[in-house]
Amino acid sequence: MLTFETHNIEPALAELGEAASRYFHDRLIAPEQRADVSITLRLVSNDMTPDSTSMTGLQRSDMLAMKRRGKPVPPDHFDCVILRQDDVLDTMLKLAHEWIHIAQVASGRLMLHGQPPKPGKPEKYTAQWLGHKIGLIDQIPYTIRPWELEAHEYQHKLVSEFVDRFAKDEDV
Repeated sequence: MLTFETHNIEPALAELGEAASRYFHDRLIAPEQRADVSITLRLVSNDMTPDSTSMTGLQRSDMLAMKRRGKPVPPDHFDCVILRQDDVLDTMLKLAHEWIHIAQVASGRLMLHGQPPKPGKPEKYTAQWLGHKIGLIDQIPYTIRPWELEAHEYQHKLVSEFVDRFAKDEDV
């Protein structure tokens, strides 16, 4: 199930963001998973305070694998806040980027293992990509994290697909 919300977003961008999110959801979340996965996505204005912008994107604590019958399984609930970018295209790219991460985690391709840290303590999450543990997430430079490389590669393709489909719908 997908819930899309906005905060202080102009109506045209809100409508476009919701349409894109519904397209990305249907494009990236496998049909057999859709009934079991709950996604809340909030598109919020960029006039937020600097302290609150650290809570944007898909949070690591929401990406933690759960244990069922002793076996790690992907989470089934996602709550993601997307900060509106200065440009509409950049906002769509940011949406696509985070949707790719949601799909990576929901499918189990990307899993984080560990426990949420106690207040004031650092995170110690281990990243697993395509079934292989690759180390503590904070010890892997952002520019070589395979899930980030994939998201950066496909976000443009995903937005282009949406724009092309949207343009075709307008032609009808």
